Amino acid sequence: MSQSRLSVLALALLLLLGSAQSFAARRVAVLYADSSKHTMRTIAGLEWSLRGCNPPCSLIIHYLKTQDQAQVAVINDYKPELLVTVGTTATAFADRSFPSLPIVFAKVLNPIESGFITSWDKPGSHVTGAALDIPVDSRFSVLPKSCRDSNVLA
Repeated sequence: MSQSRLSVLALALLLLLGSAQSFAARRVAVLYADSSKHTMRTIAGLEWSLRGCNPPCSLIIHYLKTQDQAQVAVINDYKPELLVTVGTTATAFADRSFPSLPIVFAKVLNPIESGFITSWDKPGSHVTGAALDIPVDSRFSVLPKSCRDSNVLA
């Protein structure tokens, strides 16, 4: 995951966690369903980014061995206030299983087509995050808004 995407993810987490009224440690469960090098790098970057969280964050890193009620029970036992999901599989599981918890995702392929968010401007429900791949037509639709003063794009 690029440094800018990781920064956006960390900022989203800090905004969600920073709105808390109490100064107790915030409980964040990080869910992932594969142990690829990229997934582990994303988790390490997240841990590093949230070291200075104020109030402090209590991160629980959880590998989803299966996607069943037993996993839901284990995660509920953590009593997380926020879920961070790494990958499309973990995000789909969290979205289905925890509709009342805020979810911030990373490494998701096309979250609009996957049904996790309705648009980038207004994600919709309780899910937001940073995507792995955004379709080319979506990328080009943003250009006029972000390059208003440019006459030529190369």
